[in-house]
Amino acid sequence: MKLIYNSTLSRQIIPLLILILLAFPPRLIGLDQFLGPDEMAQWGRANSFLTSLINGDWAGTHTRDDTGNLTLMWLESLTTITRHTYQQITGNPPPLLEFIPQERPFELLAVTRLSLALANALLILLTYVWLTRLWNDWRPAFMATALLALDPFFLSESRMIRSEALYTAFMGLAVIALLLYLKGHHWGLWLSSLMGGLAVSSKITGLFLLGFIPPILALHAYTTQPNYAAILRHWLKYSLIWGSGFFLTMFILWPALWVDPFAFIHSTFNTANKAGLQGKPDEQFFMGQLWDNLPFYYYACVIAFRTTLPVWLGLSALLGYLFYQMPPHPNPLPGGEGVKQDSLSPWERVGVRGHLLSPWERAGVRGHLLSPWERVGVRGHLLSPWERVGVRGIAILTTFALLYTLVFSIAANKNDRYILTPMWILTVMAGFGLVWLGDKLAAHFKQTVILPLGCLLIIAAQSYLITTLHPNYIAYYNSFLSLTRRPADMFQLGYGEGVTEAIDTLNQQPNATSLRLVCGTNAPRCATPFIGETWQSRTLNKINGKWILADYVLLYITQQQRQLYPDGVVAYLQRQPATQIITIGGIDYAWLYPAPQAQHFGQASELTGLGTLLGYSFSSDLTAGNNPQLTTYWENDGSTEKTMLISLTAASGYTWLETPLSSAPDFTSAWQTRGGIIESTTTLTLPVGMTTGDYNFRFGFQLPANPSPLWFDFSPRHAIQAAPLHQPVTALHALNQQFSPSLRLVGHNLPDQPFKLHEAIWLPLVWQATQDIKTDYVILIRLLDDHDQEAAYWLGRPVQSSQATNTWQAGQVIIDPWHLPLPNTLTAGTYRLELALFDATSEAEVTRFTLQTIQITP
Repeated sequence: MKLIYNSTLSRQIIPLLILILLAFPPRLIGLDQFLGPDEMAQWGRANSFLTSLINGDWAGTHTRDDTGNLTLMWLESLTTITRHTYQQITGNPPPLLEFIPQERPFELLAVTRLSLALANALLILLTYVWLTRLWNDWRPAFMATALLALDPFFLSESRMIRSEALYTAFMGLAVIALLLYLKGHHWGLWLSSLMGGLAVSSKITGLFLLGFIPPILALHAYTTQPNYAAILRHWLKYSLIWGSGFFLTMFILWPALWVDPFAFIHSTFNTANKAGLQGKPDEQFFMGQLWDNLPFYYYACVIAFRTTLPVWLGLSALLGYLFYQMPPHPNPLPGGEGVKQDSLSPWERVGVRGHLLSPWERAGVRGHLLSPWERVGVRGHLLSPWERVGVRGIAILTTFALLYTLVFSIAANKNDRYILTPMWILTVMAGFGLVWLGDKLAAHFKQTVILPLGCLLIIAAQSYLITTLHPNYIAYYNSFLSLTRRPADMFQLGYGEGVTEAIDTLNQQPNATSLRLVCGTNAPRCATPFIGETWQSRTLNKINGKWILADYVLLYITQQQRQLYPDGVVAYLQRQPATQIITIGGIDYAWLYPAPQAQHFGQASELTGLGTLLGYSFSSDLTAGNNPQLTTYWENDGSTEKTMLISLTAASGYTWLETPLSSAPDFTSAWQTRGGIIESTTTLTLPVGMTTGDYNFRFGFQLPANPSPLWFDFSPRHAIQAAPLHQPVTALHALNQQFSPSLRLVGHNLPDQPFKLHEAIWLPLVWQATQDIKTDYVILIRLLDDHDQEAAYWLGRPVQSSQATNTWQAGQVIIDPWHLPLPNTLTAGTYRLELALFDATSEAEVTRFTLQTIQITP
């Protein structure tokens, strides 16, 4: 068993195969799900980059609104070229320039992500190889890279069209390669410079290495060279070697540097300065409140919540590695050379020689007997190989993680994914600590199975964790800390996870292509997978108000936390249960609500202090004789003592109806709340005799203190169809005058009231054709005083001469409103309205009679 455990197969091949199984499937499965932030934008930049490369436009390869991402663009360009080459072999694709997708189709999302996922998985394998060389033991290297492969936060970034994961791996590998150089592998310096150049080509923040690597090289020169001149020469030589590789890598990868380096550098640094120091213009949610600039301790909280429990355990074990009293027997760690531990105190085991040293020396300096490197905690030939690289390596890795976190905590622009690099470093160190702990437990209990069993349990637990989160790995938060503080109360959550699940539900509906969705994140992220129409969430604002026409509204946790949704809209939607709630990791991320589906938009017309008209709907077609229900959607803006009105008028100005709208009891609270959304309804009684045409609808409010309604400026026109033939009809004043076998005057609808001087009178005549009418009649209406003298007259064909009688069919009903303005010379008194009917062709009078006696008052 021991032979198998120490064989080349177990130490090299089997761990590598297991890492392949851990790193590749989680990164390659389900790449067409969960569209993260900025992915579509980065995809577009990569396409522009390749187009500029093909055209030889080197300056055009620099996207002015970005700070790096060159490695991402090269990878995406390689993916497009590979796809084009494959189609050349299997088919007949268009030229490469035409082959580049300009619209970024969602069906290409998986293949576009593929190159990034593969590259990130390969970088994990490379990390394993380098850590094995660094520690001379495959076990801590395997544990560290297994934790990286299964880390939810790092895994989520490894699958997205973003450069965070690439950048993080390059930064970490640059430091690991530096440790290899310090161990004695001179090629490690070149690898470190290469990784550093790749890092800064992925994100401009990789320039942090320029402030970290040279000081480490200076310290190395100080510990290995005999005098200051030699120290300076050594430091300059190897700093130049590292710097030349660093900048040469940048120069090769950034074509814009080839033609106009100064303009490119100026633009890039301006963008980086703006993003890093000025921050984002919008507020961010943290610790239950909104911040213009997130506080200094934000990243410390992110690291605590985003790291996993195995990482916590490994880092705790690492402290034990640094301070634990070694047992008194040789070879305390694999490959150990033995330590005379019975003669040393615990502090001496990390580099302090007890009473022979001063207090400063007791803090880690062993005096003139030790080299400078030994003075920071390395005990030279008395230490095992693990100790020789462990203490020094851990010191450098810890310093890097702390400095990186501190530096970027100062920046105004903060985002949890920006701190992924120190989390990568902490995970590597945790792997080291876990294996050390396993060795100690195995030695204590004399059971060699403890370490492999512990590794297996950790890998199984992490595998189960990411399986439950797939594909929304980014939704992970430490479950232990979540017991004391909910992540939803702590951090701004949601990068789009859960949106795809909600949209899949809509896409499965039979009428999905005609559905209209207000997306709760941003429209492009929803529009890409959604086969219907997508509107941005700003339509929820009354300034736009178009959401009232939508079929569904997707509310999202990020916008809820940042209070971007109007409270009244949210309260309105929550009156009914959500169609679907997307829950990830025990947290509700998205709520899909049915929208009002209003038929018509109110143009967000506003009456200040009263309300805003959002939209309205009719329950049935607008046909004369029907009684459709009108539902009006409006936003309350102050006064509760008001009644909404609807008025229906003809183009001539005649008011067919004016009626109040009532609100349901469940809108009582909205009446009391500024910004509340209210539904008001009424039944419209459309008279049978209305003719086909466009009519004006007016909406407004009636106030108790104001006798006249206040109307919205918005006055839409809607077509109303005439009633079917042979409909029963009545009139306010029935006459039933049969003028000919084909024409009957049913009566008129003149109200029973006195009329004031200088006031216009509306006289609605109600006609019905008893047969198809062949005669074109002209109507004369006269106003006669009590001496039968004509005070005024009006002449014309029915309905403002738009409905000639010779076009009427048998059974057709026509309501014919006559506008009768009273002359200025008229005096108060009693008058009668007389109607005469003439044949328009022969001008012969058909009939003449009195319609109504009216009273005109001053």
